[in-house]
Formats: sequence, C-alpha cells, structure tokens
Amino acid sequence: MALPRWLEGKSDEEVISALRAEVDNDHDRLADREKLAFFYELVDESEEDLAGEWDAYCRHVSLVDERVSQLRSVALAWFDREVVPLPPADAAAVVYGDDDFWFPGFVADRRHGDRNPTDDPWSELTPEEQILKAIFGTRPASRSELAGERRCAARGAAEGRDYAVWRSTYQPPDPTVRLAAESRVARDRAAIERRFADDWGIELPDSIFRYWLFLLSLGPVKQRALHDTGLRPYGIMDLFDDAVCPPREGLDVRVHGRYYRDPPEFLTFMHGGTDGLHFGLWYDDGRTCAGVASYYNNDGGGVGLPSGTPLEAVREQIEWCQAHLDSEAGEDEPIAANLAEERFGLRALREF
Repeated sequence: MALPRWLEGKSDEEVISALRAEVDNDHDRLADREKLAFFYELVDESEEDLAGEWDAYCRHVSLVDERVSQLRSVALAWFDREVVPLPPADAAAVVYGDDDFWFPGFVADRRHGDRNPTDDPWSELTPEEQILKAIFGTRPASRSELAGERRCAARGAAEGRDYAVWRSTYQPPDPTVRLAAESRVARDRAAIERRFADDWGIELPDSIFRYWLFLLSLGPVKQRALHDTGLRPYGIMDLFDDAVCPPREGLDVRVHGRYYRDPPEFLTFMHGGTDGLHFGLWYDDGRTCAGVASYYNNDGGGVGLPSGTPLEAVREQIEWCQAHLDSEAGEDEPIAANLAEERFGLRALREF
C-alpha cells in the first residue's frame, strides 16, 4: 500500500508519529459521539428536569471515559509494540486496514449516519430551498445540534441549582458592613475631593466614589473572587484611605501610581493583574472626567477611547474571567469542584 497523500514527503519518524496521533485523536472522536448520544435520544422529551438530566449525563460521561480509555490503551499499546517497528508504508497498511480496531470513532460516526439518514434536515431540501434558508437565516438545526443545545440547557439548569445551594451555605451579608461603608464614604468624601482639587486641579466623578463604596462593602467571599480576577485598587485609591497622606519627600504627589507610558490625561485607580494592565480616569480638559481608559503598560499599544465607569470596567473584567472559565470547563464535561467554586464566586461578585 502506498502512503496516503497527506503523509507523503514526511520522514519515517514523522509518518509513524502522525499515524499514532490519528489513532489517538479518533478515540476522542468516539468519546464525543457516545457522550452526545445521551442527549440525542432526549431531544423530543419534555424538559421537566434538565438539572437531573445533567446529573445522569455526568454519570454517563464517566462510563464513556472509562470505556474509551481502555480501548485507547489497548490500541496504542498494540501500535507501539507491533506497528512502530514497521516501514511507514506497511504501518499505514496495518492501521488503515482495520477501522473497527484503530478508528472506532470514525466507525461510530458512520454507523450513526447509516441509522439516522435524516439527521441533517438540509438533506430533505432542494438546492433552491437551501439557498433561500441560508440567505434569510432560517437554516434548520440538525438533531445533533439540537442535542448539543439540550446539553447546554441541562448544564445551565444544574449549575443554577448548584449555585443556589452554594449561596445558601454562606451567611447573608451583614447589613452593618454596607452601612459602615456608606457612612465612611459620606464622612470622607469632601476631604478627598478637596485634596484632588488642590493638588491635581480636577473634579472627581461620582462613579469613583461608587467604586470605593463597592470595595468597602465586599464580604470575604466576594473579596476573594475579586482578588482572583487580578483586579485591585491602586494609584489614587491609596489617598482615599488617607486623604491627607503626604508624598514622599521630594516627589510630586501627582506621580503616585503613574506608569511609565501613562499620558497626562490618565489617572490610575485600578491595577489589572497582568502585563501592566491598569485602569484610569481620563481627563480630556484637565478638570472633568470623560470616562475610564485602560491599557497594558508592558505591551505598549494605544489607550483607546475613554468610556463608562469604574464599576463597568470591573464588570467587564468579571465577565471576561467568566468567559475564560467557561472555555476551560468545556461544554460537554462535568465541571471540577474547584472550578465550580471559582465560577460561583465570580457569579456572586457579578450580581453584587
């Protein structure tokens, strides 16, 4: 047997490595097919207990992973023992000569297609109908796509249920913390505003005091969640704790918290945790805040247009972290306990 075209021109070692990787990856394909099959059968059922479906699916995933792991181990062990010593063409002949053993994922997909010839509703449409549906955005969903949507809905329901349980394990926020925070902001605001008017010649916006109130009102769980985002008050926020704090001898207080590339309109109030990311109030006219800007000091690049408020900047970072955790968790796998805890903390912080 001649080598497949995609393997031509590769060294012997590269051919063997590529064949092994193909066998390995096909077992991932098998796992994906068998996992999705759980919801494929539920597409037409009522959605009375989506959270329970997710629990059952997690048990199903565990069984699939165990079975596929065994098949993978047997196949790769056989490959290493019997196929690796062969010349590339002979190795390819062995591997491509037995799909059932080497490529169970490919076989499972083919059998699924044979059993479900109408899985793709496009197959029942004329070419003209397909064009019209594509143009007007009315492409029908396949049963496999509906199964994927059902899986996402079940996971969301289970996470919502578990989040409610998680929240119930914590004491409700102590109202005295919020009252104390409000009292402190009301007490110290005038002195802080005078300090910045005298030394910077600027007017602080209401939004920076709402940001300060937010920080002062956080309980331990939300403080930890905020810490995990990498965000922390910085720069001018130090003077909110002590409005009369003098600068170090010989320094102008206006350089406090400034980064090397900060333009003069930029007044840092929050550090972003990575690569010099920081956020600042932006003063176009030197006196009135026009919004919030940010940039990565270590990476250079532009500051961008100022917009929004400090709390909107915090919310955007929280949501970015949530999206990142979503990508780590994956759509089809049970969420690890430590990852769920981090996701719940971010969710509580976002709600707050």
